[in-house]
Amino acid sequence: MRANKTIRSVITLAVVFAVLFISSSCAVKKLDTPKNLQFTDRVLSWEPVDGAVEYIVNLNGKHYATTTECSLPPIIELTEGDYTFDVKAIAGGKKTEDSSYTSTTFSLDTPVESGYDENGYYYTLLEDRTGYEITRGSQKLPKGTLRIPDFFNGYPVLSIGEKGFADVVWPVVVPGVRIAQWYDTFTHNYNITEIVFPKYLKTVKKRAFAYNSAVESITLPSTVTELVEESFSPMLNLRHLDLGKATGLKEIPDSCFRNVGIEELILPPNLEVLGPGCFWLDIRDPETFRYNDGYEIEKFDDLLTTVVMPEPLNYMSGGAFCHRESIETVIWPENCLVELGGLAESKWIKNLPSGEYMVGSVMITYIDDPNLPNGSVDYVVPDYVTHIKISQQVIYAPFISPTACQ
Repeated sequence: MRANKTIRSVITLAVVFAVLFISSSCAVKKLDTPKNLQFTDRVLSWEPVDGAVEYIVNLNGKHYATTTECSLPPIIELTEGDYTFDVKAIAGGKKTEDSSYTSTTFSLDTPVESGYDENGYYYTLLEDRTGYEITRGSQKLPKGTLRIPDFFNGYPVLSIGEKGFADVVWPVVVPGVRIAQWYDTFTHNYNITEIVFPKYLKTVKKRAFAYNSAVESITLPSTVTELVEESFSPMLNLRHLDLGKATGLKEIPDSCFRNVGIEELILPPNLEVLGPGCFWLDIRDPETFRYNDGYEIEKFDDLLTTVVMPEPLNYMSGGAFCHRESIETVIWPENCLVELGGLAESKWIKNLPSGEYMVGSVMITYIDDPNLPNGSVDYVVPDYVTHIKISQQVIYAPFISPTACQ
C-alpha cells in the first residue's frame, strides 16, 4: 500500500509540474510601454520596445499615425492649444500582447501676429496660423554663413518673404538708360557665402536672396514645395544648385533662377513644369559689377553644359534656358512637350543637323537652312500636328488656321 501511495504521489507531482510547464509556456507576455516619450522641435519620439512590430499614435484621443519607426515625421500643422499624444507598442507574436498606452502633453501659446526676435529678424504669422514668414528686419546680413532660424516663439519658419534677405540698392529709373547699365548701380552683397535654410521651410518668395552674389552653392531642403517668380534672381556667382531633395517641388516658375551663374544643376525628382525664363541668362556681355566692399567681376560666366530633365517633366516653356549658349547636352523624359525656344541660342539647338527630332511625343523635322534670316529655323511637321510653339511664336501646320489652335 505504501508503495502505491508513493507512486500516486509521484504521478500527481508530475502532472502538476506538467500543467505548470504548459501554462508557463503558453503564457502571454504584455509588451513594455514605450518610454521616454518626447515632443521636441515638432518631432515626436520614444525608445524602442523589444518585440514590437509597430506603434500606434493617437493625438487628443483620435488615431493619428501607425509607424514601424520610433518617431514621427515633423508635425507642422498644429496651431495654438493643448495637445496629448498617446503611444502604444503593437505585438507581433502569439505569445505577446500589445502594451498599454503612454502619454505626453504639451501646449502651444497663441502666436503673435508679427514681431522681432533678439537678433532683429522680423516675423509675420501665416494665414493658417501654423508658422511664420521671415525677413531680415533690422538685422544686418552677416559675413560668412547666414543661418535662418527654424522657429519663432515655438512656431516653425515656413516661408521666406519677398526680398527677405536681398541686399541691393535699387537704382532710379532713368529714361533711355540700358537695363545692363543699371546693374552697375546695384549694391551687391559679397559677405554671405553660405545659406542654411530653416529645417521646415516650404516657400521662398520673390527675390528673397537677390544680389547675394558671393553665394556659390545652394541646396534646398526636402520640405520646400513652392518657389515663386524670381525667388533666387539674380545671384551672379551661384555655381552649384541642388534641388534634388525637394521631392514636393513640381514647378519652377517664371524667372525663378534668372541670371544665376549655374555650372551644375540638379532638378527636383518630381518636377513637372519649367516656367518661362526660369533659367534665363541675359547678362552675357562683359560688364563690371561692383560689390559693397569694392570687389569687382568683369564677366558673367555661362558654364552650364548639361541638363538632365527628371522623368515626370511634361512641359518646358519658351525661354526656360534662353541664352544659355554653353548647353551642349539635354537629356529628356519620353513624354514632354517642349517649346524649343526654351533652349534658344544653346549649343544643343545650334548644333542640330537637319533631321528628325522628338519634341515631347511629337516628331518634327528640323531644317538647317543658311538662307533663312539670322536666328531663324524652319520646321516640317507631320499632318497630325496642330501647332508647335517656339518661344512666343506659334508655327502652325499648313492646313490648320491660327484660330483653330487657340
